[in-house]
Amino acid sequence: GWIGYSPAVRYHATQRIRSRLAPFASQIRSVAIRISQHELHTGAQRRCETEVLSGDAGPISASSVGVDLFRLVDGTVETIVTMLRARTAATRQDELSQRIG
Repeated sequence: GWIGYSPAVRYHATQRIRSRLAPFASQIRSVAIRISQHELHTGAQRRCETEVLSGDAGPISASSVGVDLFRLVDGTVETIVTMLRARTAATRQDELSQRIG
């Protein structure tokens, strides 16, 4: 099951999301971060899943496994940023193609 995490991790996750996803705020409806025990490894291992719901293009999600919760949050948020950038670039390319064509 999902586990609770310390106020320090919660604060770190909130700040990381706000700072890294701010350029995409108009595209984002919600963000969820879930942390659980990772079934395949020792109890010290955690799984972090981050999911972003956007208004028009559906959800984007990323996950990672490890021990350091701060690094796990950072890694999944950075993956989401990369995906949002790619999605934004593809949307711009489509819009440009439609205007030209």
